[in-house]
Amino acid sequence: MKKFSKIIYKISQVLDRAAGFCCFAIMVLVACNVVGRKVFNFPLTGTIELVQILFALTAGLALANCAVKGGHITIDFVADYFPEQIQKIARFITVTITIVTVTVSGWMLVGYADTLRETGRYTGSLKIAYYPFVYLIAIGFFIYALVEIVKLFAPTIQEEVS
Repeated sequence: MKKFSKIIYKISQVLDRAAGFCCFAIMVLVACNVVGRKVFNFPLTGTIELVQILFALTAGLALANCAVKGGHITIDFVADYFPEQIQKIARFITVTITIVTVTVSGWMLVGYADTLRETGRYTGSLKIAYYPFVYLIAIGFFIYALVEIVKLFAPTIQEEVS
């Protein structure tokens, strides 16, 4: 399980770096568009489309590493007062629901990407196909689910691997 955890956590780091690159690209793209519009009276065509795609990628690809680092918001001020056994049961139920929800969401994203591919949906100005990006976001969701599975069955591994 430790080797599997390391692989999943490494993949989540790679996805997080890709998300960081997308975030940086948004910043550069918007800055270039503003300068182009104000200084040269020549805005970049398709800036809004690219920012939308890059933002979706940023969110979808960063989920798994956020889970590895424990960065998701949790509301546990009430659960802290429960006995240890009740806390473990509540955590198991919560993480199981998360795994199912994220896996189903990932699967639905794959179906949506298939539909986009079959129908030939593209962005308006630049004619960029949507489906490859939706597939990438689905991969981010599946890796997030795997991170939660690892944390569920080997909660102490997170400290060892990180």
